[in-house]
Amino acid sequence: MHGRHVDRAIAPMRQLMASATGADELSEVVGISRRQLDRLFQASQGVTVKAYWTEMRLNHAR
Repeated sequence: MHGRHVDRAIAPMRQLMASATGADELSEVVGISRRQLDRLFQASQGVTVKAYWTEMRLNHAR
């Protein structure tokens, strides 16, 4: 179950990489609370959604 929400969050993250959109707005897009999204990311990726998105943005910039 958590993989589905994480996958639904990662797609907009890629599209909004250069925007100022934050994890709170992302959780609204996915349709779950920010805290629940953080829990799901922690369980599947080992980091919070903010940390994952920051790393994604840094890797893109490189």
